[in-house]
Order: sequence, then C-alpha cells, then structure tokens
Amino acid sequence: LDPTEPEAAAWKVDRDTDLHGRVTNAALQPVAGARIFVFETRAHQSPGSWKVAAPAPTPHGSTTSDSQGRYKVALDPGRYYDIQAVPPTAATRLAPKWRQQCQAGELADFILGEASSISGRVTLDGVGVPDVEVVIGPETPYFERPRNKVARARTDRHGSYQLNGLAQGRYTLFARSTEVVVPPSITLDLYERRIEQDIFVSQGRPVAGRIVDAATGAAIVGATVRAGDSTERVACGQDGRFRIPSFRETEVWGNPASTVVIGEAPGYTPASAQVPLGSADPAALEIRLAKGVTAIGRIVDSHGRPCPDAVVMVYKARPRGKSAPRSLRCEGEVRSDGTFVVPGVEPGGRFTGATALHVTAPGHGAVITPLEIPADATGNHDCGEVTLKASLSIGGRVVDSNGRPFPHAMVLITQHIYDAGLKSQNPPLQVLEGTLCTLIVASDDLGRFRVRQLAEGQVTVIARAPARSGARAEATVLLDSERSDPCVELVLPAGESLSGCVVDQHGEGVAGAWIYLFGSGQHTHTIADENGRFEASGLNRGSYSLAVDISLLRRRGHAFIDPLRPSASTGTDDTRIVLSTGDPFRCVITRGRDEQSRAVQITLTDRQTSRQFSEWSDGLGVIETVLPAGSTFDIYYARDANTDPMLVAEEVDPSAGEFALHLD
Repeated sequence: LDPTEPEAAAWKVDRDTDLHGRVTNAALQPVAGARIFVFETRAHQSPGSWKVAAPAPTPHGSTTSDSQGRYKVALDPGRYYDIQAVPPTAATRLAPKWRQQCQAGELADFILGEASSISGRVTLDGVGVPDVEVVIGPETPYFERPRNKVARARTDRHGSYQLNGLAQGRYTLFARSTEVVVPPSITLDLYERRIEQDIFVSQGRPVAGRIVDAATGAAIVGATVRAGDSTERVACGQDGRFRIPSFRETEVWGNPASTVVIGEAPGYTPASAQVPLGSADPAALEIRLAKGVTAIGRIVDSHGRPCPDAVVMVYKARPRGKSAPRSLRCEGEVRSDGTFVVPGVEPGGRFTGATALHVTAPGHGAVITPLEIPADATGNHDCGEVTLKASLSIGGRVVDSNGRPFPHAMVLITQHIYDAGLKSQNPPLQVLEGTLCTLIVASDDLGRFRVRQLAEGQVTVIARAPARSGARAEATVLLDSERSDPCVELVLPAGESLSGCVVDQHGEGVAGAWIYLFGSGQHTHTIADENGRFEASGLNRGSYSLAVDISLLRRRGHAFIDPLRPSASTGTDDTRIVLSTGDPFRCVITRGRDEQSRAVQITLTDRQTSRQFSEWSDGLGVIETVLPAGSTFDIYYARDANTDPMLVAEEVDPSAGEFALHLD
C-alpha cells in the first residue's frame, strides 16, 4: 500500500489467515460500503467423479469494504469458502459477484460491473410452457448444478422468463418441472448486457407404481423415486404409491439410465425397474427394496480419543450390466463417543463390486478402508475401530520462467492411494481406483499456495495458468509423518501466444465465443471478449487447428453455421474466424411400428460443396440445427458404426420448413 494513503498504517494483512482484496467498479474506482459475505463449503471434498448434489454452503460471516474499497476477513486455514461481494444499496446498477473455493490468506479482488440479464422462453414444440422454474448460479467444479443460486424465476403464461442482476462470468442454467421433461443444465458465458437463451423441453408420459419391502411386501414410508438420469426425486405416498407426471421414455445414445425408475428409501439399498417402452398405458411398476446392512464402528484419533466431528460414508460400485444406479453412496451418523452407524449399505464382496469406508475429520487425514461384506449378510457389519492420523500439509510457490511470483494460478492437488487390495477389485470403483481426493486452490498475490488435511501417500501437484493460457507445471511428492510440510516450486513457462478475432458475416465481433485449439501436443481453449477478440498464451511453438463451439452460441439465439476449422501458427495476432448465418432446419424422424424409439445419427451432405453435417436426434426423434442457406442436401443414415450409410432422402431444402423422415 502507498504509505500516504489514509488508513494505510492501520491496514495490516496476515497472509496466513486474512482473506483480503479490493472491491472496485469497471473503471477500477474503489467501491466503499460493499458487503462481503463468506460461506464455508465442503465442495472440495468431492470423492472421485461422483455426481452428487452440490452441498449447500454454511454462512460464516461478513465484512464491509472501507473507503479505499479494501476488505479483509480472518478465516480458518485449511478450509474452503465461497465469497460474495454485494454492492452498497445506492449502487443499484452494479451486480453482485462471486468467488468460489477461496482459502485463508488468499487475495480475492472483485470488479463489480453493470448488471446484465438473461431472458428467453421455455417451449414445447414451439409453444410456451408456463410455471416452469428457471434457476441460475455460478458454475461449480465437479457438480452439475451450482451450489450458490444467484437468481430464479418462473415462466409466465407465454413461457417467458427473465433473470436480472447478473454479473459477467460463467453460469449454470437449469429448469425444474414435474409436468415436462427438461434438458440437462446449460453452461452460459455472460459477456453482454443481455442475452437470449431459450430452453426446449419435451413431453414425456406419466409413469405410476409402488415401492414395497422386498421381504414383507409392505409399503415403505418415506420412499422416493427418480426417473433414470434425473436428479429430481418424487415422494411416495403412505401406501408406497408414486406417480411421475412426465417421464422421458426413450433411450438416449444407448444410456440405459434413461429407461428405468430408481427407488430409494432410508435403510434400504436402491433398486430400479425397467419402464416398458412404446406402451401408451404402461402397467404399474413395482419396485422391491431390500434392507441393507448397517455398518457400525468407532472413530478415534491417534491418541485413542473419539472424533465426533468426523464424516463417515460407505461407497459401493456395482458390476457392469446392472441397470442403475451404478454407484451408491451412504452417509452415516457419528455420535459423541465416536461410534458411527451407516444404514442401507448393499452387501456383496470382491466379485459383486468394490465397497469401501471413507472417513474424514477436521485436522486429520482421510482414511479409506475396503470392506468385505458377504452377499447374504444381514443386520450389522462391524467395521471395528478406525484410527485417524494427524493431517499433513503441502505448500509451495508458483513462479514464471524468470522466477517472478505467478499470482492467481490454479493449483490442483491430487491425493493417490496405493493398496493392492483396493486395486484388485473388479470392476474398480473410481474413488478406490487410485484417487482419494482432488482439491483446487489458487496461488495468492505472492504466488504462494498451501493445502492442509492431507493423508500419507503420494500427492500430485499441478499448476495451471489462468483460463486463457495453456501453461502447465507438475510435481509429485510423497507425504509421510517425517516430511509433513514439503515446499514445492512450480515453474510455469511463458510459452508462445496466438490471437485473433471471431466475427459474424457483417464483421461484428461475437462476444463469448469459445475457441478450442488443437495441435503441437496441446488441447486448450480460450473465450472471446466483448469485441470478439481472443488470445491464447502459454502455448507450445507450432501450428494449431481452431474450432468454435457453435452449440453455445445457438443456445443464445444465433443461427450460426459450424465453420471450417482454420489453422494458425503461434506468434500470429490476426487470425480471423468468420461465422456465417444459415437456415434453421428441423427434422422429425419416425420409425416402424415395431421398433423402439431411440436416438439416431444422420448425415446431411451439401450437394454443392459436398460438406457433411452429422447430427444426433433427441430421444423423441427430433433434430434441430442450422444449415447453409441456398443449398440442398442429401440425407444418409447408418444403423450402426459397422454399416455403410444409406441414402434415405434426396435434395432436401432446409428453408422449406419442417421435414419428416421415416426410417423403415
């Protein structure tokens, strides 16, 4: 700080405990009176690639920026926090902004820009769908849905929605409804004051059934069901009956999870039932749940004292071939004396899927213990006493090729497991396959980083430069009690750069376009700014093929055609990618009466240029894309990857409207 600044003498930052930074507007002028809200989260403890619901953050505290826009808040080292900066009430044109997975001592600056908005319609075959909830939040690593919801709205009677007060950045947008089938979450990059984003839903069919106890046939109170790959659960009634108003009945790209209903209840292992396809009035389903084994035991520290604040879970991987779910996770309760109870564990040993007990606790390293539970086991399974050792830590610095600190670099810490008993499981469970946990932290303004609560074993540390660079450095460290705090220096090479612009056919820049770069041993991406300019740095010297992700732009209402991939060499700054508009094309595919509905791939060949466009239909046999204007197309279809494509339609004009295609 400049010593002549007011309050400089009183402004002292503890770089081990104080999360600190400045709040400014887009002109870098300080914003005084901004509220900084801190939320503690366990989101960094995502085990493997499990797709579980994002844990809700816990409010930790708040502070206010001073007259220079500065703030600081003391945090507990080793924990992870989400931070939100909210402008003062008088600054109504500024939008709140989030920083996620911050640590004590980290520098987290906020630049509050003018508020933006996202609007659009939720439509079913072009007709607006009312009363659908639309939710948006900042994208969260590892999780399909955001853990911090920024805005939500319900569609009006025309199916329209609008989300206001959004800052620039990357978001996850999703819809909720029990009356229609909604698509998966959508990733959006908001770089404009306002963008349009329509959400296309489909009409499912109702599915009804009943959940009962497999042993007694009695209804299970408190049971829930979910449809295939959906995360939305529907509660059953007191008699165990359920009704899913809108069920996606078709198999999507061979994913069997789309054709089943999964039943779950406390103390029972999940079970699934196949939904008959093609039936207009399906018979009621009966899902029979078997009571699981209850894993019991006790958790103590290295001195034999109980650990009541531990978190205990049991993970289970089922063999391939079972419908769903493939992976199970049961979370238990830990009492004040350290004893724990985990109900609903599915029995089965080495040849029916890997099972493991996963225990974590503040100040201790995580422990994973393989479990051998006989297939005919009932009642309790005693896991014995689990001893947690004191946690270890690792720290270091990220520097550039000249030895200067590299601030705000992303540092990934991966804790590995090497246990012959775990690796011999067939099939392997991902959390047991060699990865205990993956943490993501950021280097502070001095390039420093530190991660605590690690266990003994091998750790891989990877540093990556900020999003628009492909620079990367890696180191492997073996942690043990004698070397509990190693210091790692990671050097990020400066590398080469490549820049250019993405424009439409009128020469106007296309903001927020994603540009992927392939070549010279690298695969990275960058994002165009508000003027369509992009730059990728930290590249290996050589030539790269550039591809634009058109799907993201189409979701915003642009009718752009997938461009041919240009090539460019590092050191150039005038690469120009031109996106042309075309005609929207909608094709409805029907099949023989005896054939099941499923997604198919067709290829459209431009008769003038011989350029090919391959498209997949959705589960209802609909293809919506954009094709070059003024051309006619031949359509080919292949039943599988081993058959030659056959011509099924000639001289199709995309501008003629909807096209119906019947496949025998």
